[in-house]
Amino acid sequence: MTFNPKVWWILIGINDLVSGGCSPEVVLLGILRIVEEIQYNKPDATIVINGILPTAFPAVKVDKNKMKANAKMLKDKMKKNKKAGTEDQDMESPGEETPPKKGKFLQPITEVKDLGPTIKIINKQLKKFSDKHDNVQYFDAEDIFMTVNEKGKPVIDMELLNGLHPTKKGHALWAKKIVKKLGDWLVVEDNNSPPEPLVVESNSSQSFNAMATLGEMVDDDGDEE
Repeated sequence: MTFNPKVWWILIGINDLVSGGCSPEVVLLGILRIVEEIQYNKPDATIVINGILPTAFPAVKVDKNKMKANAKMLKDKMKKNKKAGTEDQDMESPGEETPPKKGKFLQPITEVKDLGPTIKIINKQLKKFSDKHDNVQYFDAEDIFMTVNEKGKPVIDMELLNGLHPTKKGHALWAKKIVKKLGDWLVVEDNNSPPEPLVVESNSSQSFNAMATLGEMVDDDGDEE
């Protein structure tokens, strides 16, 4: 590793959960394995584990055996149509469960579940790990994206988190919290020099680069703008 930041900020795992391909245990171990690799290669760096963000996106479980059977039936149907000279016609998957568009084969979904409890369990273990290591910090971003409905129940603020990814407004609030937290953790060696621009990166499809200094993101007295 030739990249030498003072802080490594990690947010991964949600796609593994949503796809249904990984169990909570596998997701947790994968995150911690990456953290341990950074610890080994960059012992002087601070590692921040950003808790997995809440999501309104459900997890799906794929029936692989059924998917293989449907794939075989689709392949046989394509061969039959080719022999009949109708290979250019729109293809339909056998059965009525997962009719795909032409050229695509959708995976049959057999289970849909709420990811909220699973995310909380993983985040709890991530915090426990962070508490046991001096160079690892845990950043809980859940409160940024949550609100309370008329019944007093905690729910996702859809203005800040639309399904799987933060909205533009959500990204802005998240970045501000990150910069403020970094101001609490990092010691500026030369107070006469302005801090270097901070790059905040998200792994979502709406990835953004928030270029800002501590002074631009937080008031001089340390309060949020």
